[in-house]
Amino acid sequence: MNPLSPLTFYRRHKRSALLLVGLISLMTLGVCVMVRLIDSVWEERYNAELYLTRLSLVSATRTSLDPGVVSQIRTHPDVAQVIQEKSLDMELPQLLNTFHLFGVSEDDMQVIMDTCGLHLKEGRLLQPRTNEMVLSEEVARSMGIQIGDEIDRSIGETWTEDNFFEAIPTPLELVGILEGTGPEPHIRLGFVSYQYVNSHELFEAPWAHGLVVIAREGQKDTVDEFLESEIASSHTNVMTHQILSERQASITTLFHLIFGIVDLVVAVVIALVVGMINQIAQTKRLGEFGLLHAIGHGKNRLIRWLTLETAGVAVVGWIIGLALSWTLFAWLKHGLYEPRGLTLGLTTLTPIWFSFPIPLAAIIFVAFSTSRTFTRLDAVAIVERGKLSLETSNQQETARRSRARSSEKPLSSWAFYRRHRRRGLALVITMGLMIMGVSFPAFVFMPMINAMTPFAEPLRQVGIVSPRMGSAVDPGLTGQIRANPDVARVIPAINVPLRVSVPPAAH
Repeated sequence: MNPLSPLTFYRRHKRSALLLVGLISLMTLGVCVMVRLIDSVWEERYNAELYLTRLSLVSATRTSLDPGVVSQIRTHPDVAQVIQEKSLDMELPQLLNTFHLFGVSEDDMQVIMDTCGLHLKEGRLLQPRTNEMVLSEEVARSMGIQIGDEIDRSIGETWTEDNFFEAIPTPLELVGILEGTGPEPHIRLGFVSYQYVNSHELFEAPWAHGLVVIAREGQKDTVDEFLESEIASSHTNVMTHQILSERQASITTLFHLIFGIVDLVVAVVIALVVGMINQIAQTKRLGEFGLLHAIGHGKNRLIRWLTLETAGVAVVGWIIGLALSWTLFAWLKHGLYEPRGLTLGLTTLTPIWFSFPIPLAAIIFVAFSTSRTFTRLDAVAIVERGKLSLETSNQQETARRSRARSSEKPLSSWAFYRRHRRRGLALVITMGLMIMGVSFPAFVFMPMINAMTPFAEPLRQVGIVSPRMGSAVDPGLTGQIRANPDVARVIPAINVPLRVSVPPAAH
């Protein structure tokens, strides 16, 4: 039996090996789940606007687009078609984002469907001037509705307060479901009749006029560059795939940076824990090391084999952690995401890159610690006295005698830390880093939550009533409020939105 074989170590020290494997597996699983689920949120936001890979959107920041801007877009040589729309980005919590509901004519709806690679899967297309809609199958699945179902304010009770459906007094009926073609993720959008929303007074306030810009084949990038450089302004919103990609990259980079710091802290913690366990194991094996060194095995060879033992445990634990995380991702994908119209890719390598520092840090720390220990290795001292070296032993004995004194409280925690300074310091640092790793995301994101408090403070003294649709509160409702005996005063006001940036990623 080879005494330097890692398998020999694993057979003789099963509990220690299993403990290290379990620690690294759990750490790897936690990091992978944290990074992948956060990434899936931003991937879902990106997927919700995939239609921008086929077309671009231009809208006004005020009431309508300037005629000169519209003419400039229509006359561009690389623009194939410009479609007028009156649409809304509808909030869907199940999709973790908004999806675009196009208000266009029936002919234009077919053009957009062909451009986006969509065709009718079930039902029929909507009729002009009717309260009907057509949705992508992912959106319909997320909303939990089928052909013939209607959406109105009643379903808003189970969703967020500001969802669009609660504001619709006239129900919209689902008459058709669309599906995409091709292996790429399907495009999510919906259609309603342009004539219906344009002539309906209840849809006047939240619905905005805009343009759908379709480029000639092979000229999408050219048209997008033209829109971004020539059309975008303080009065005109432009949304292209390039803008979407840049926004996605900036948000992803920010969160990767934040969780990268957490990842490094976790790696240092696991390295310290594995290092302490490894040092305890090495202390018990000093006699074995002394004999091996005495019969001719060099220090460097012993260091390499001991490092290899830890490397094997770390890599096995890392692989097990990755396998557990991917099993969890597969279960979430088929059991939670897909039934709700969401996607969760299983081929991304981001969790692997974020979890790789865990076994790497453990291996590097153990190699350094082992090398430092073996610099004091004395085979004779180990065989005779079970100590690393005679010189070190004598120095320690002299120091111990010089400060030897009885302790009044031998079970005091302070007595332990005085006698075992290094071990106590390692424990304190490890616990501090673990607490830092857990609390760091909270310290980063709590300012975004706390920033919302000042906006709610005035509601302690006053109440606000505003119309969900239209420009003013219904006069009958205003009279009802004024007539209430507990109301002291009713003040007409105009709501002026103000957007304030709250780092790192909120407004």
